[in-house]
Amino acid sequence: MKLDKPILVALAHPDDETWLSGTLSFLSRENSNIYVLYATSGGAGKDRSGLGRHKEYLAFAREQETIKALKQLGVHQAPIYLKLDDKNLELFAKDFKIKLSAIIEEYQIENIISFDPYGITQHKDHIFIGQQAKQVWQSEKFKYKAIDFYQVVISDTRASSANNLAKKREHPFRIKHATNSNKINTRVNVADQQINRVLAFASYRTQFPPSLMALWQEFTEFDQYEEFIKLSNNLRKLNR
Repeated sequence: MKLDKPILVALAHPDDETWLSGTLSFLSRENSNIYVLYATSGGAGKDRSGLGRHKEYLAFAREQETIKALKQLGVHQAPIYLKLDDKNLELFAKDFKIKLSAIIEEYQIENIISFDPYGITQHKDHIFIGQQAKQVWQSEKFKYKAIDFYQVVISDTRASSANNLAKKREHPFRIKHATNSNKINTRVNVADQQINRVLAFASYRTQFPPSLMALWQEFTEFDQYEEFIKLSNNLRKLNR
């Protein structure tokens, strides 16, 4: 990863950056040009804070939580909200690609990070955004640009640890798709970012109940790496 070059993280909802929060915290120490984009503001979800907000009121609350979380991670640039329909995101593929392309050009992005083909949790919006971001990266417009593409993943080893911990705590959360460790070619040491990861996670009162926050804190105490699959330029050309 070009640590000192502009980075764009393309995600579906506020709180999705949790899967790479340690990496964002690590990179932000040296890089002030990290841009985190959210295709939706998450208004179709449930308010787990107990305040019962929904639709545009929940979306606004989640945006405010994101601002707080990214600030905790040291990200200098304001989050980018496309505000696409949270219930029907797949209907806005063309709009998303146009806006993503414009942002890549405007900020001279040299690193793109998004979801892998399974979205870690297999959420359809994660999968959709990962696919669309990859297609933009593969497009004619950026064919000869020196842009690296990274898919955020979680290895079978880390997933097993997280799932075993959840089972031990009798918590229903499970990671639904893990990546074979042999396929992972980029790892970021986030051992020193544990506190920031926990505090950023705690920003999402509408999304994460106390039981999940406690589970996350315990997981990050021994989870020392975040993982990515870097797609090469050769792979980009072959997949066109």
